[in-house]
Amino acid sequence: MSGRLIVIVPLAVMLGLVFAGVTASHARGASANLANAADNDNQDDTPFLGSYITTVHAPQSPVGPRTFKALDTFTPGGGIFVTFFSPDGTQNNAHGTWSRTGDREITITHVGIAPDAILPSGERVSFVSVKVREKFTFDGSGSNFTGVFQAEFFDPSGATVRTGSGTVEGARIVVNPLDTD
Repeated sequence: MSGRLIVIVPLAVMLGLVFAGVTASHARGASANLANAADNDNQDDTPFLGSYITTVHAPQSPVGPRTFKALDTFTPGGGIFVTFFSPDGTQNNAHGTWSRTGDREITITHVGIAPDAILPSGERVSFVSVKVREKFTFDGSGSNFTGVFQAEFFDPSGATVRTGSGTVEGARIVVNPLDTD
């Protein structure tokens, strides 16, 4: 063996080290891409980043005319997360992207999935999805917005089963300082 050191590393440890290196590399790349996206889209100075309570007016809802609340969160780099409740009380989430289209205007596309739904035919299906496209205009402070949306509902095979449209308005969730004595 003349002075050579042989190290035996279990395969699981080796794969873990490789995975950690790949993950760290991807994280650095993702951070750089996020920074570049913000720079390229001039989103660093976007006053509307943050979370909003949104009122949705859906006159063509699958369950009839409906007004409901949603939570919208806009992130740097063009991400949006939406939380809302179905008429039966089930919480739903949607994820998507936004793009700046004017000084105070953005367009949005987000998608959501549901474990089951009742189609217009009355058939209960085990999985449906929805794609929503929106256009929001913010006030000068970025604290409020109004907009319009179009929704498209899909059955498990991907066929469109219903469409709808409506209006929205939102107000920023602001920090309320904790009362201290």
